[in-house]
Amino acid sequence: MDVDQLLRELREKKFRPLYLLCGSETLLIEEALRALVETLLAPEERDLGVVRLYADQAEVEEVLGEARTMPLFGSRRLVVVRRVEAWRGLFSARRRAASQEEPGREDTGDEPGARDQLDARRQSLLDYLEDPNTSTHLIFVGGVVDGRLPVVRRLRAMGALVECKAYTQEAAIRWTRERAAEIGCSLSREGTALLVEHVGTDLQRLAREVEKLAEFGADGTEVTVEAIERLVVGARERSAFELTDAIARQDVETALRRLEALLTVGEGDGSPLPPLRILGTLAWQVRRVWLVKDGDRKGLSDRETYNRTVKAPVQGLSAWHRRQLQEIRATAGRISDADLARALRRLLQADSELKGEGTSERRALETLVMDLCAAGEAKREGG
Repeated sequence: MDVDQLLRELREKKFRPLYLLCGSETLLIEEALRALVETLLAPEERDLGVVRLYADQAEVEEVLGEARTMPLFGSRRLVVVRRVEAWRGLFSARRRAASQEEPGREDTGDEPGARDQLDARRQSLLDYLEDPNTSTHLIFVGGVVDGRLPVVRRLRAMGALVECKAYTQEAAIRWTRERAAEIGCSLSREGTALLVEHVGTDLQRLAREVEKLAEFGADGTEVTVEAIERLVVGARERSAFELTDAIARQDVETALRRLEALLTVGEGDGSPLPPLRILGTLAWQVRRVWLVKDGDRKGLSDRETYNRTVKAPVQGLSAWHRRQLQEIRATAGRISDADLARALRRLLQADSELKGEGTSERRALETLVMDLCAAGEAKREGG
């Protein structure tokens, strides 16, 4: 089930002795956990009624011992076990190469008896799942788990698995408008679509931006598209575009400064960007330049050309949209089609480097930026 289904069950007072909250969307996991605690325990029971453990610090038998303990105060206890991915072979599995191992088989290490120990831990946990203590709610919390493993399969079959997946763009738009309304911020659908387009579907980041916008619209007025463009989109687009534009001008010093800013303070919100996300942002900016060049060659209107570069098309171009398109065109005028093709190939190479082992991510990005700047400069000198 998903979080909405869990909340519906809680409203209907349908409580389960076991839950597994998992997925890539951390904010949904934390909201689901908070709902469980607030629904299952009265306020005065929450200090002593919740046992918090971490799978990378606790053994299975210790957790099961807590789960079997009867409550001393109140009618229920909650045992919350975080980081369940640390229990290899139970919730997650490290795979060897396919040529070295049968598909789906867990890597338990080379220690003598490791297989027997894993089997014993798995069986203990499976036995508890079959006969849980009904006065205790055992709540497992983790990120992405391996749905092929027996423990996870059993929890799913019991209806105890709550999937907290990343939202689609449309779902993120609905969630953002609802979150804004909860804190008294009025967002139009068009404005929300623009916000999601530029912030992404990560709910924690969207929540932070909504809080900022709520301060802007504290008097109850609707936060307009123009306000979102100025307060949110401008800083994010500017930081990423400045890196692309510096590369187009072969300005190595400025490009490296812009890269350093993204690595340390992100896109204007003070949160450093992960290297792979910086690479994805750079690839998107390069692709936008390519799409604008192609749209102009085909004689498309400004609105048609601009809409090719965004995921949420606009009905009309504001002054901000036109300035943005003008800046992309200026950059496109400095880059040939051959340079763009080379840049995309180099970005693909950098993607493999960043995903490889033993690579300094910062160094890989710095080398990428210098290579992209040098490519255009070498072409001019040789041409």
